[in-house]
Amino acid sequence: MAQSQSKMIQEESYEEEVNWQNKLVLYIEEIDSDKKSPDMRCFIIYDDDEKEYLISGMRREGFVTGEQHKFYCKKRTNLLNYLKSIFDPKNEVNIILYNYINYPPYKENELTQLNFKQLHLLTNKKKEIVGYDGVKLTDYSSWNYITMHLKNLEFVRY
Repeated sequence: MAQSQSKMIQEESYEEEVNWQNKLVLYIEEIDSDKKSPDMRCFIIYDDDEKEYLISGMRREGFVTGEQHKFYCKKRTNLLNYLKSIFDPKNEVNIILYNYINYPPYKENELTQLNFKQLHLLTNKKKEIVGYDGVKLTDYSSWNYITMHLKNLEFVRY
């Protein structure tokens, strides 16, 4: 009897796992080389319904926190161009790929309601799949790495 109960618990756990809505989220944080503190930070999500990337970010300089910004890009090349324009190439960035479990934390078809603060509140080390700190954006391979993760956002499914 103990074996059948154990098997039943395993099957229930598996069912719960299959029903989770997992979502890959890319986070890029620029570190100001002079102040050694985060400057520009953004989350990137791929919206499966709209077939576009959502970029939600915020800039913080010293004690001044900028306004949240949110933009959309249909093409990966446009997104890469945008990222190149907002990050200072002399600074290093931290790149983290998260798995948000039980995503989305909102009603269906409300991805446009998400903002930087909401995404930031959902972040913790347990959700981190991989992270690289101190990446120099002047290195061509760094942009290849970011491109690879953007493809993952688009093509890797739960």
